[in-house]
Amino acid sequence: MLTRTDRKLAGHILGLDGKPLAGVQVRFAGPGQPQTGWQPPAAKTDSKGHFVFDAVCEGPVTVMANSNNIQARVPAQGGDTNVVVNLDL
Repeated sequence: MLTRTDRKLAGHILGLDGKPLAGVQVRFAGPGQPQTGWQPPAAKTDSKGHFVFDAVCEGPVTVMANSNNIQARVPAQGGDTNVVVNLDL
């Protein structure tokens, strides 16, 4: 049985100073979540540090941000639209 990818996942990537970070690679993964080949879906933050994924399944996910080999991870749920990840750049 296939799980429906009918949820969004969105939020912001912020520096430790609380300012939005543009151009940060964001991925998410979790049990039963979609993948592209061997990799979880990826997006980049816009000029306001915002990211969005439109095809997410219900259930727990880990949101992963990566910039200049600095990484951060936070737990979330499929359908969360106000995820905040603080990245120590």
